[in-house]
Amino acid sequence: MHYKSRRVCIKAKIEQYFYAGLEVIVLLRTFSEGLNILFLAQMQKSIRKPKNWQDFETLCTKLWSEELKTRLKQNGRNGQQQKGVDIYGIPKNSDEYWGIQCKLKAESLVVTNEEIGAEITNAENFKPKLEQFIFATTAPKDAKLEEWVRCTNQERLKNGKFGIELYCWEDIEILLGQNAQTHGWYMRNLDVQRSHAVEVCFEDGTQKMTIKPKFLQVCEIRVLKQKSNIDLNNEHIRAAGESAMSDMTKMMNMMSVAPFGQNNEVNHSWCDIEVTINNCGSAVIKNWRLRFYLDEKDASFYDPSNKGLYIPHQRPWKFEWEQQVLYRDPDFRPFVQKQFDSVSMSVKPNPGVKSFNIEWELTAEDYYEDGLLKVEVQPEIIEETKKIEVKLEKDVSTNLLPLRDYCST
Repeated sequence: MHYKSRRVCIKAKIEQYFYAGLEVIVLLRTFSEGLNILFLAQMQKSIRKPKNWQDFETLCTKLWSEELKTRLKQNGRNGQQQKGVDIYGIPKNSDEYWGIQCKLKAESLVVTNEEIGAEITNAENFKPKLEQFIFATTAPKDAKLEEWVRCTNQERLKNGKFGIELYCWEDIEILLGQNAQTHGWYMRNLDVQRSHAVEVCFEDGTQKMTIKPKFLQVCEIRVLKQKSNIDLNNEHIRAAGESAMSDMTKMMNMMSVAPFGQNNEVNHSWCDIEVTINNCGSAVIKNWRLRFYLDEKDASFYDPSNKGLYIPHQRPWKFEWEQQVLYRDPDFRPFVQKQFDSVSMSVKPNPGVKSFNIEWELTAEDYYEDGLLKVEVQPEIIEETKKIEVKLEKDVSTNLLPLRDYCST
């Protein structure tokens, strides 16, 4: 009996230690989860958004490469048509491509369902066909927008189309917390905690926009002149000469027509662009100057003396040449934290250019920053037919003349 009682006692002790151990494990797990929640909360407060669209695309490429356990690639090179997809690749355990659209947004600006819908439409043209489409943005979360994405995704899947997902900045922060390698790289290499930082973007808060200039396409048809009497011939010659002189005069004046012309003509090939500048850092920027540059083979700025460039609030500018504009404060007042400013300009792409970059460069006391704004061109071609009579049959022809500025009264 003595040994039996002793065995019972030992068994009770073992069970006691066992359950005590379970309690310790539960407590440790709870503590670990609590630390993880605190880490994610702290991370969400401390991570700064990328300063430009290039850095955001790089972040998304690395983040989803780690998340999907594959190697994603950025689509094409700068200036090429991307059909709604900035990044693409085939995830592990899948045989079909996924596409990601990256949309950098300025502080306080949101994404709309029309914006996402337009990118989905563009992505329909991506080849080969996508299995999944991710819209990643630095804009804040919005419940109504997320509901629209869920419903749209469900409807698309029913119709056999690719699915869609929305990742706002808060979602991306959480995803960073789940992918330690990308998180570490981002914090080390992008220098997101700098005291000096500026954000230069278009009016809608993005660093990409589309303009729709109008150009004139003349189809010149040369037809054989019908036989006529001498007087009638003289009239035709005189009329043709006057017409030729009129056309030449128009062409000579074409380049001098302002976007908001002073001679009752409007040149519709010029497009207005508004750029905003935001001091999103924690330091005052002193003695600053901001320059914008264009490549001469792509586009031109219009001379501000002809209203090609104007500055709200009478802020000064300097038109340096057709591919360069300087913008600064008249009294060199400092650019304080959270201050916004804007500059409006007229630009004209060269005929045939599908996209171009506006390079910007900010120089200041103890600070330098540069970046790119991307402009897509969707020209509207106005067609016109011009009939010319010729005397010789060998001169009969039909020719499309080079695109030129489209002007109207």
